[in-house]
Amino acid sequence: MNLVKSTSKIFFVKVANAVLGFVAIAYFARALGSAELGIFFLFQAVHGMLSIPADFGINNAVKKRLSEGSNQSTILGTAVSAKFLSIGIICVIVLLISDYINSYLGREWGIYLVIAIFFSQYSKLFISVLHGELRVGETAIISLTRQIVWITSGVILLSVGLDALGLVYAFILGEIAVLLWSLYRIDTPFGWPELAQARSVFDYSRFSFISSIGGYAYSWVDVLIIGFFLSSSYVAAYEVAWRVTAVVVLFSQAIATTIFPQVSLWDSEDATEKIQELLPPAVTASIILAIPAFFGSIAFSTEILELIFGPEFAMASLVLIILMGEKIFQSAHKVLGYSLQAIDRPDLAAYIGLLTIIVNIFLNFALIPVFDITGAAFATGLSFLLNTVLHAGFLRNYLPFKIEYKKVAWSFVSSATMMGILLLSKSYFPANSIIVLLGYVGVGALFYFVLLLSYQPMKSDLERLSKSF
Repeated sequence: MNLVKSTSKIFFVKVANAVLGFVAIAYFARALGSAELGIFFLFQAVHGMLSIPADFGINNAVKKRLSEGSNQSTILGTAVSAKFLSIGIICVIVLLISDYINSYLGREWGIYLVIAIFFSQYSKLFISVLHGELRVGETAIISLTRQIVWITSGVILLSVGLDALGLVYAFILGEIAVLLWSLYRIDTPFGWPELAQARSVFDYSRFSFISSIGGYAYSWVDVLIIGFFLSSSYVAAYEVAWRVTAVVVLFSQAIATTIFPQVSLWDSEDATEKIQELLPPAVTASIILAIPAFFGSIAFSTEILELIFGPEFAMASLVLIILMGEKIFQSAHKVLGYSLQAIDRPDLAAYIGLLTIIVNIFLNFALIPVFDITGAAFATGLSFLLNTVLHAGFLRNYLPFKIEYKKVAWSFVSSATMMGILLLSKSYFPANSIIVLLGYVGVGALFYFVLLLSYQPMKSDLERLSKSF
């Protein structure tokens, strides 16, 4: 597997996904308003949290065990059966407590949660199978399909008069599309479940399950708690800010997704030196876009929310800045966390995830009543900083590697310089339209990369990457 090519495929598709999603959320925000859009986000949050026990770490376990290259058909058959059991239990529980869920959402949507959980869990399972087959790059277009189907269906359903329920229908249709395509693409045949493989999958999944709590919870627990204390309009404003900032971790996610099966394979072959050589540039590359995005958000957070999504979303301008800073840590965490799990230490990732999500929940309950959605952003940022530091510490115990501090520092210097230029320009020419705002984004990106590549080691890295294609 060519790591650079696979990473580039994943990254460019994720960029396409992000651009489409960005435009779609802006359209849906203006079509539905913040209150109605906030209800859909609450549905997604409940779905995301219920997905943790429904998966029970099986997706990552399949990715890990298949990438090791033995007993693949029985592993797949065992995982499909185990997934059916975990999904079934969660769906029954959802139906039993549907009155409480409906009351929280303010809509009779319990049954739609059951349908969404079933299709989304199996779609993610078969995507994980393709990852385990070291065909990560091939999943890129499949993932893009989910976004296209969701957006297209959502626009059509809203145009015929549906409210947020139209987005729920579209969400389910997107998962069905991914399930069918990924199932068609996998090469691993379905074998009969075996007890030995069930133990192997469970030995990995039980820790991956705990670790995944952190990933899903960081995405949704703050939204759930905001929905408990505040109105759906606050939910929408916070989630829009979150999704804007989520764009900057796309590259790090692409890197982490690509290197996981390769690191897993090298770990099974005891090729430790290869992993140690891979990690420093991977970590540097993972944060190289997040740093300038943070400095750029300081200059234009209010304009981004007001001009693109509407004035009612401007209440989250400080939230946008805080979450953009948090994405620097999250970008590094993507690579560190996936690598720790790839060397077959999901237990350590699990303990870290469990500890930091407890911290996150405590901080959310403490800060949201006092600082509303700004408190939620601080809670997420502080807990993710702790998460990243702990992952780096544990990983270096097994795979000593060096952080490329000089390159990271140069990225900060380049970003701060870029911000200064943008703020000076903004004082003379305000960003009072989307076109002007996009122009500032383009100019800022150009200044940043010119400054970044004026540092010879960075320029050399780019030249080596270009030769890898």
